[in-house]
Amino acid sequence: MDGLEQPIDEMEITTVETGSLPYGDAADTAEDPEIFSIESSSSIIQLWCPWTSGQTWIGGSPGSYFGEGYHTGKDYYAIDFNKQGTANADDGESICAAADGTISFISTDNISGGYGWYVRIDHGNGWQTLYAHLKYNPTINPGVKVGQLVTHGTCIGKCGMTGGTSTGIHLHFCLYKDGVSKKPSPMSGQEINRNPTTLVSNNSPVLPGQCKDGSIDSVIKACFKSNGSVSNVGTPIENGGGLYVHAWGPSNSWWVQDFNGGSFGKGIIIKKKHTTNAYCIHGVIWDKYSHMTDAWNKLGLVVSNEYAATRSPWKTNGTFSRFEKGTIYYNSRTGKAYPVLYSSTINWNNPKVNTKTICGYYETHGGTGGSYGFPIGERTKGKKKGLTYYSQKFEGGTIGSYIY
Repeated sequence: MDGLEQPIDEMEITTVETGSLPYGDAADTAEDPEIFSIESSSSIIQLWCPWTSGQTWIGGSPGSYFGEGYHTGKDYYAIDFNKQGTANADDGESICAAADGTISFISTDNISGGYGWYVRIDHGNGWQTLYAHLKYNPTINPGVKVGQLVTHGTCIGKCGMTGGTSTGIHLHFCLYKDGVSKKPSPMSGQEINRNPTTLVSNNSPVLPGQCKDGSIDSVIKACFKSNGSVSNVGTPIENGGGLYVHAWGPSNSWWVQDFNGGSFGKGIIIKKKHTTNAYCIHGVIWDKYSHMTDAWNKLGLVVSNEYAATRSPWKTNGTFSRFEKGTIYYNSRTGKAYPVLYSSTINWNNPKVNTKTICGYYETHGGTGGSYGFPIGERTKGKKKGLTYYSQKFEGGTIGSYIY
């Protein structure tokens, strides 16, 4: 350990208060918070068929095509879809997001002015899709809630005929651009240019651990499962590196996949290439790590999942994740997370840290359950007695050291 081997200063204790053809819409006039208009124009957003991959559905029929029957005004380019087969072949079939986006609205009852249970998804750049007449309250599906990020192929509800005005089971689908009704074509690479049109879906969500070549990284998949799967971790999302497992980190030496977060909140699963361990970090801890300057060098690779921290003497609860060069602690009372750093790699199975450093002193004095509790500030660097001096505030006071 580099630095002057001087004893740690006295602690300055600071108390902190701490799918069939005949069925369509009788009326679609849902009371939605947004006002839409129409404009005759084709879509340029990439859309997938909003039902399960491999299934064949039929779009349109008399009264159910663009500009026909009740598809007028704000829903001019709406289209009704039914699964190919018997009259009720689509009853309860999964309805899937037609593109990546964020759920921006979910109806609060099964009437909603004619739409029944429905979901609207915001895809960015003014694009939105709407899925109406769903069978049940969409929020009973895992991960379906306002503000939730979803990928194409994610199930957002089940096909039904709620709304009170629908004449049969079907999906009522709309596409909007800046509030203007748009023709949702092509879908899954197939043009909708005749009434009716038969479409085959290839809308499959990207799977946990899936690589671009279609293979599955079994280590990342196992980590996803051990952390609670979709209900906790969510589904893969695009966060700058693509939906699939991709290279990240120093010299692209890590494999990662981003997730939208179930109960955990948005996060990432990370593993070092050619290793058999992967870890999930999420929520406030992931946000802290991803926004830290030079985090790869300061903290290194995550080496644990997120665990509950020991309750502090100030009755504060929280969580923590270990990294190669320290730990990030999340304080549930403040809603913030702070790292406690070390200058070199720590073997957390047999930690041997210099007790004259902030990290070493803190860890050997009980961590969150000890006399200092949770960190409540960043480590700072200054001068004391003409020498470089580091300090960090905790619930129980300040720890300072001349040694990083």
